Amino acid sequence: MADLIGADVRDILTAIHDALHVPAPASPEYQAAQDWLLAHRAAAVQGVIAAILDNIGASSLETHARAARRVLAEAYPVTYPVREPEVAR
Repeated sequence: MADLIGADVRDILTAIHDALHVPAPASPEYQAAQDWLLAHRAAAVQGVIAAILDNIGASSLETHARAARRVLAEAYPVTYPVREPEVAR
């Protein structure tokens, strides 16, 4: 079966997905930190999408994806304790 989207589109969509997927906080007291992180990452992703649509900056979707990953990792890292994933028994 043929891939519905090209590798460059998959790359930018993966970068957006990863940016908006923030881990759950370890306890409710860190919920505000998760909310803040998600809001700021969403605003950054909106900027990336605007740059793509306006053809600003990077010369390809791959370049936009790399830049988005770098900026989001540096500017908006996860700084709160996260919930450990449950292990299936």
